[in-house]
Amino acid sequence: MYRFSNGKKHNFRLFKKSKILIHPKVKRSDKKPILSDLRESGSIEQDADIVMLIYREEYYLSRSELHPDSMEYEEWFTKQNKCYNTAEIIVAKHRNGPVGTVKLHYNSRYSKFGNIVKNSQQG
Repeated sequence: MYRFSNGKKHNFRLFKKSKILIHPKVKRSDKKPILSDLRESGSIEQDADIVMLIYREEYYLSRSELHPDSMEYEEWFTKQNKCYNTAEIIVAKHRNGPVGTVKLHYNSRYSKFGNIVKNSQQG
């Protein structure tokens, strides 16, 4: 998703979402999206002020569930629990500021993002 810079002239923000290209011949072990994964990434890099990408490790782990009797199951289960209901917003480009990653709570039932609440803050 990105905002066009021409919105500044007219005092509004314009967002556009873009599809991630899946390269069948390129298999990366790290599934986190990068700018070059975006369709028309060259024009996005040139035109956009901000590019943000969403990554949910839970999505990929749930599609590679292991059999409970396998040796790797405990490691998979621990990873799955650690990333349950979390998402990362990756600021891949920010023309006037820093880039980086923000970890958020993700409620898949409502496709809703929010702040992560630490156990000590739950009351």
